[in-house]
Amino acid sequence: MPKPMRAIEYGKKDLWKSDISFNVDYSPPIYSRDKYFSETDKEKYNKFLTKINGKMTVSISYKFKDFKDTFIFVLSNYIGENELIKMHPALHNIAIYYYSLEISFKHYFKLPFDFEQSYLHSDKAYIFEAFSDLISEYNLTKTQSLYLLPLALHMPLNYVADIFHRSRRTVEKNIDDIRERLNIETKLNLCQFLSTYYIMKSSDASQKMQPIIKIYLLETKCIIKTKVYYQLKIYISKNR
Repeated sequence: MPKPMRAIEYGKKDLWKSDISFNVDYSPPIYSRDKYFSETDKEKYNKFLTKINGKMTVSISYKFKDFKDTFIFVLSNYIGENELIKMHPALHNIAIYYYSLEISFKHYFKLPFDFEQSYLHSDKAYIFEAFSDLISEYNLTKTQSLYLLPLALHMPLNYVADIFHRSRRTVEKNIDDIRERLNIETKLNLCQFLSTYYIMKSSDASQKMQPIIKIYLLETKCIIKTKVYYQLKIYISKNR
């Protein structure tokens, strides 16, 4: 098993400058982050990965409101791009398990003061919207819509209350309203339904998405082609 990434060492090498997972507005699964690294940082990143006995990393992210959580998996063997799509339900379940532990400790990497000026992927904003059809079909309010992804992740109520800066009772009331709209009896059944729905929509979007999109990078000001797997809302920087 590879050792976990050490945030302090990672930060000292300035690898965060090229790491797409640091972008709070970028949420699709990432196959092999080294594709996004600058040539200078790519060599340092690969050495760092070798040091922790890894061959590659894949990551999945969840974004709602001002919250973004990214799960980075260090793999001891290479996998193909199609395998990431097949692995996504399993990775999603790992995220669910993580939140179910109600972990009280966290590992933080404090960003440098010059983060906004030095970060190379600030121009990207790709957010995967899994529940848009469901929201429209059941006429869910904007507030109710915010709870769908946390529920799909089986997040504990206290965890959700902390994220939204609301009382537990307010969270419970919103969840009850969602259950009534969707005609689902229990919170557990609601979480299971939304989790299955999220995976289904993710897989469906993976098959429909065009295999190539154009991305503009700030550091090179040129077009780079990269493969993506989700139907995304794409905002391309005009500064090119």
